[in-house]
Amino acid sequence: MVSIHLNASQKNQEAPIGWEVHTYLGKSASDEYATIFWNKAKETLPVGTKMRGDQSDGDPDWDSNFAVLRDTVCPALLTENLFMTSHEDCKYLNSEEGFEAIVNLHIKAMQEITKLRNGK
Repeated sequence: MVSIHLNASQKNQEAPIGWEVHTYLGKSASDEYATIFWNKAKETLPVGTKMRGDQSDGDPDWDSNFAVLRDTVCPALLTENLFMTSHEDCKYLNSEEGFEAIVNLHIKAMQEITKLRNGK
């Protein structure tokens, strides 16, 4: 299960930028799939796009206690595709190039996961 989101921050904070992926707490197949999404985002998004991750447990995803991740029985991850509260990120998200990049990174990651699950 992939839950696709656009990120935002509070107005009183400096506007963060970048892309990130979340999985539920602990190790699971979700972590392996999130790493595939991370790599596809790095390949697909423009050079210099900030990749916001947590490598403390050996993979780039954030371990998060979100209900959509916690209460889903199958492998699940949540992508945060740049920040609507960042002028640069929002401008890119609203461009045809940005829209296609976000869509394509998800398609490419899901295709790779399908091949992995099918042993190809």
